[in-house]
Amino acid sequence: MVYLLAICAAVLFSLAAFVQHREAQKAPATSALKLSLLSRLVKRPIWIIGVALDLLAFVAQFLALKDGSLLLVQPILAFGLTSTLVLEAVFGARRGFGRVAALSLLSAAALAVFLLTTNITSTSTVPSATWGVVIGVVVVAGFFAFKWLVAGLKGRSRGVAMGVSVGLLHGVATFVIKAAANSVSIDGFLGSLDSWPLYALVAVGAIDLVLTQSAFQSSPLSVTMPVITVLEPTVAMLMGVAILHEAVSSRFGGAFLATNLAAMALAALVISVAASRLVEAAEEEVV
Repeated sequence: MVYLLAICAAVLFSLAAFVQHREAQKAPATSALKLSLLSRLVKRPIWIIGVALDLLAFVAQFLALKDGSLLLVQPILAFGLTSTLVLEAVFGARRGFGRVAALSLLSAAALAVFLLTTNITSTSTVPSATWGVVIGVVVVAGFFAFKWLVAGLKGRSRGVAMGVSVGLLHGVATFVIKAAANSVSIDGFLGSLDSWPLYALVAVGAIDLVLTQSAFQSSPLSVTMPVITVLEPTVAMLMGVAILHEAVSSRFGGAFLATNLAAMALAALVISVAASRLVEAAEEEVV
């Protein structure tokens, strides 16, 4: 069931990003990193549909993480992130799409090998409130620091910076979702209201929404998505290992596991770059 929920979340997140990006691109550049951007987007019915898809994806991800570990769910979600760019490639430039589709199949094969040959140890612990405070301070301070730093950037540099910030924040948000899911599993929903994860999830989610839509609004997916594809699962999985003490091992030894993980990461990056080139070619044709 965890696999099915993770796949559903990946597909829904991909569709949501595709829809929201297309709508956010229509907003004026001056609204980036401001609440006014959301006030403009909320008036667009198609963007609302994208948000609804995001909420459905969040529910599927929450349920998947309730019973599964970050080390299991995140690789599946990472594959879903690459499909966002594949969608852009399909609708933007069909030439060369066969190569991207073939790469996607290879990435899916690497993911299947990982899921079939690894043993993952999940935990149901809830990190101490100290972690909640640290995460809250880092996210809020990081947002305002980024807003100041990115003001002087333009073009591709701004897009890459946006991708880095969104990827890092997505990874932190995913860790908080896992902590909240563990809290609900242990104490139930009402009991979890006495712990920090649900409140941190609301705060991190609000900042994540503003930052993500700003990235969609100011930069093409071909610039931001490859960075997000690599950083989001990496950050979430590292936090899962370091803070929740999740562990992963391969039935064929550590070298095989390392090779498999490297193959998945490389495949995701190659797909992102290949699909990005198709998207950029389509954008140039439009111009």
